Amino acid sequence: MCSSDLSAAMAYGNLGNLYSSQGRYSLAAETYQKSRAAYQEAGVKSGEGRILHSLGNIQYYQGNFDLALRFYREALAIKQETGNVVEQARTLNALGRLLTLQGEYALAEEHHRKSLAINEASDTKAEIARCYYSLGDLYAEKGDLPRAMEHFRRGLALRSEEHTSELQSPCNLVCRL
Repeated sequence: MCSSDLSAAMAYGNLGNLYSSQGRYSLAAETYQKSRAAYQEAGVKSGEGRILHSLGNIQYYQGNFDLALRFYREALAIKQETGNVVEQARTLNALGRLLTLQGEYALAEEHHRKSLAINEASDTKAEIARCYYSLGDLYAEKGDLPRAMEHFRRGLALRSEEHTSELQSPCNLVCRL
């Protein structure tokens, strides 16, 4: 592993994050690809997995769901190979969100439940809350409003308990219910 490759990979990844936050998705994708190549050159699979997840996010934001699915699946395979369960949970949740949008509810729920189980085992309250929100979205999409409300309430209870300010409130959907 060459430290300059790793430094470049991280720098490109950070730059990609900046472009993504600005909505400059084509620049973000291009920069993430440079980061991925540098992680591959450095032999750091875990970094490549994170970047693939970010590439999936970029495609998701642009509505390119088939491509997002491909990137998320590649990311998950690497995260499983490297044994990073916390990162696996994030990608499983992202896959679940995407599959919900595609109407693949059973598969989406399976991914969300796996993510939830990992996060509960790790006791990461913020991520557990995020899983409940995602499950709430799934059930709302299916028209099962009582289950949606139950999961949103569980997520909000955890959020209140932990004072987790970085989570976005699902109030827009809760208010519609």
